[in-house]
Amino acid sequence: MIANLVAVTILSTVVFNVIKCREVTISNIIPRRDTNGTIMDAHDGSIFLYDGLYYYYGASYGLCIEPPGPSGCSVWHPGGCGFQLNHNISLYTSMDLSAWTFRGYAFQMSSMKTQGIMFCPRVLPNPKTKKWIMWFNFLPATGTGVSESQFAVAISDTPQGPFQLVTDKVTTLAWENTGDLNLFQDNNGDAYIIYTAH
Repeated sequence: MIANLVAVTILSTVVFNVIKCREVTISNIIPRRDTNGTIMDAHDGSIFLYDGLYYYYGASYGLCIEPPGPSGCSVWHPGGCGFQLNHNISLYTSMDLSAWTFRGYAFQMSSMKTQGIMFCPRVLPNPKTKKWIMWFNFLPATGTGVSESQFAVAISDTPQGPFQLVTDKVTTLAWENTGDLNLFQDNNGDAYIIYTAH
């Protein structure tokens, strides 16, 4: 009887997991679509799991029909996409990493003190302040090129935002020409930034 109960429990668990999971093929050619059927517009972003929900933050490129932006962007993206002044940070959520729902813009570049280009957004909770912290690369439009790149920080009461700018110039150990970044958080809540610099 006990052996049959164990077998039924294992079988139930396996069947439940098979039903819960679904296979998804991600193509580099066919754009991913959200739950409304719209092409997902979130690039060089990050995914964070909180309270059973996945949050995907990424740079919104929009329609990509404008000319390349300032600070040498024509060299980076000659097609007119990427690194434009009007790109915001999109937020999508999912319960299964497959079906994503667009939640709006977690951060709007129009709220910046200085006009510029944003890329590589990352978000973590701060357990001490109960706030959510967003870091991203920021390149002022008045700069002379990628060597002017720096980091900006914004905060929010919730992971959905809206995030409000705290500073657009974070001083780092190697602050000139800072590149892509990532954030890491220990189990005790301490957070670290990992970034490239030239």
